Amino acid sequence: MNRRSVKALFLALALVASALSLVRSPAPTPAHAKAAPITRAGEINGAPYLMQVPADWRGGVVVYAHGIQRGVGPGDVTAPPLGSHILDEGHAWIASGYREREYRPDVAVEDLLALRALFLKEFGSPRWSIIYGQSMGGHVAVASLELHQGVYQGVSRSAGSSTASASPTISSPTPRPRS
Repeated sequence: MNRRSVKALFLALALVASALSLVRSPAPTPAHAKAAPITRAGEINGAPYLMQVPADWRGGVVVYAHGIQRGVGPGDVTAPPLGSHILDEGHAWIASGYREREYRPDVAVEDLLALRALFLKEFGSPRWSIIYGQSMGGHVAVASLELHQGVYQGVSRSAGSSTASASPTISSPTPRPRS
């Protein structure tokens, strides 16, 4: 083989290698890719709601209590700020827009209880439920824990009217001594 033939052979091999790299098959989907969560949205007793449950649900549910919304009529339902993290960890979250806006924690407590009951009907009993509230939702979370003992196994609240600071607090209910 002469020098010219060797150069032509190397050039041909380089062109074939380049062409093969361009027509490579697409990367396979990883086996650990997660399926989309089950999403339910609707209205219960006049309050809009949203629920998300991962396909690989591990049995926990976070009930999100949002802060105050101004105006008249039902509030807007919002996802919890940590919603994607909750799902990534294999747990579900549910949220209500509440039937009324303004400062009505009593209405919010009732609406979240009704939503949790709907969740139980559609997905079964969770291993645990915690309530997570922000701003007015902090008041809703603490009131829910105090008024409906046994429904929630814990609470997380931030900047609620029941706190003196804006830092989050996580606690679990303490049974009250019976008189």
